[in-house]
Amino acid sequence: MGIKDYFEIENATGDKEYDQTIYLTQKTAPTLSLVTSTEAKNFAKVNYTADDGLISDIVKSAHFFVESQIHKCLCQQTWIQKQQGGCNKIKLVKCPVIGSPTVTIYEDFDSVGEALVINTDFRILDNVLFSVDSFFTKYREGDGYSIEYDCGMYTSSNYTSSNDNERTIIKNIILRMTAFLYENRQIYCQTFNEENWSINYSYADLPIEIKHLLNPIRQHNLGLL
Repeated sequence: MGIKDYFEIENATGDKEYDQTIYLTQKTAPTLSLVTSTEAKNFAKVNYTADDGLISDIVKSAHFFVESQIHKCLCQQTWIQKQQGGCNKIKLVKCPVIGSPTVTIYEDFDSVGEALVINTDFRILDNVLFSVDSFFTKYREGDGYSIEYDCGMYTSSNYTSSNDNERTIIKNIILRMTAFLYENRQIYCQTFNEENWSINYSYADLPIEIKHLLNPIRQHNLGLL
């Protein structure tokens, strides 16, 4: 996936540029889920198994939708971000970051890269990398910097916490979204074979009670990326 980095970029000559292409690949998908299919079925009062596959896909879609709205990954996952460099900071697009990223640089035609060392070559603050030398040199076009990192609000050690009010609200949003989309499955859900579903909707389609739960979290996270 290629996207534009809207951080102001200053190259080595002091000239300023305003975007560069970033490529994102999900290396490891979440193994945890804030809402299980069983929880979603119980909430929607579905007591048969015929639509288990559909409900499972709706739950996954609701997780992804909430992530896109609050600009945070929910459950721990691993991403690889590639870009050229030539900037004074590198923004990790997916957040919140867990632990320390692995940063490798590749010069033209290199098949083996050179690993950068945290606190020696770079430091990290929230989801932004800063070069210790104050500037990330330009390397190979497109993938000179390869950054692998874990991110997510919830890990196996905290995702069942009963004291996290935000987690409770997010679970409530996903449960309500799943029930709404399942109830209106003829509008929002289309099957392209017996086991896979395409689920299409937008923020505008959601009931007002779901928006009221979602909006405060969206607003709270504005500016994090």
